[in-house]
Amino acid sequence: MSFNMNATWQRATALVSANFQLLAVIAGVFLFLPGAAIYLAIPDLAMLMDPTGDPQKVAAQMQGMLGSLMGWGLLALVAQFVGYLAMVAMMGDDRPTVGEAIGRGFKSLPTMVACLILFILAYMVVALVLMVPVTVLGASTGSSGVGVLGVLLILAAIGFLMTRLSVTMPVIMLEGQLNPVTALLRSWRLTGPFKWRIFGFWVLLFLVYLVIAMLMYGIFGMMGALAASSTGSLMVLGIFNGIVGALVAMLVSGIVVAMYQQLAGENPATLSETFE
Repeated sequence: MSFNMNATWQRATALVSANFQLLAVIAGVFLFLPGAAIYLAIPDLAMLMDPTGDPQKVAAQMQGMLGSLMGWGLLALVAQFVGYLAMVAMMGDDRPTVGEAIGRGFKSLPTMVACLILFILAYMVVALVLMVPVTVLGASTGSSGVGVLGVLLILAAIGFLMTRLSVTMPVIMLEGQLNPVTALLRSWRLTGPFKWRIFGFWVLLFLVYLVIAMLMYGIFGMMGALAASSTGSLMVLGIFNGIVGALVAMLVSGIVVAMYQQLAGENPATLSETFE
C-alpha cells in the first residue's frame, strides 16, 4: 500500500487514454447530454452565469427558478452517478463491455445514493460541532472575522471528509461492495495512512480546475448574457458545459481508480493488463 501523486496522475491519464473511446460513449450519454440539455430546459440559466450581472437580480432569478433547478438538477445528478460508476467499472481488471458497465452502474446506484446521504449527514454533524463554538466566540468578541473562520473550518472539514471517502466508488464497483456503510468504511481505512498527502493532491487539482473553469465559464457566460434568448447561443453554452462535464468526469474516474489501485496494493502484473 502506497500513494504517490505523480504515479497516480500518470496511471489515471494512462487509464483514460487506454479506454478513451469506451469512456467517451458513457460520458457522452450520462454527462454530456444532461449537461447540454439543462440549458435548453432552463433557458434563463445562462443569465446566472453572467459575471457582470447584478447579484440581487441573479439571486431573485435563482429563487424563481429553484423548482426547475432542483428537478433537472436531481435528474442530472442521477445520470452523473450512473456515468461515474460505469466509467469506474470500465477501468477495472475484468474489462466489462459498455453495456455491462452501465448495468453495474444502475445496480450500484442505490448504494451510491445511500453513501451521498450518509456523507451529508456526517457533514451536518461536523458543521454543527464546528459552528457552535465559533458562534459562541463570535458573539462574545463581536468580531466578523470569527464567522469567516467558521466558514473556512467547515470547508476544510468537507475537504477532509471527501478525501477520506474519495475511493468509495472504486470500492463499490471494483470490489462489488453494495453495503454503503462498509464501502465508506473501506475507503476511510484505505486513505487513512496517506490522508494529508491525498488531501493536498485533491486541493491542487481543484485549484487548477477552478482557475480554468472561472476563465472559460466567464467567457462563455458573457456570450450567453449577450444573446440569452437565442437558441443557438444556448446550444453553444450547453455543448460547452456538457463537454467540460464529460471530460472532467472521465479524468476524475481515472484518478480515483488509479488512487484505489495504489492504496489497495494491486498486483503490478494485474495493473499492466489494463493497458494491453
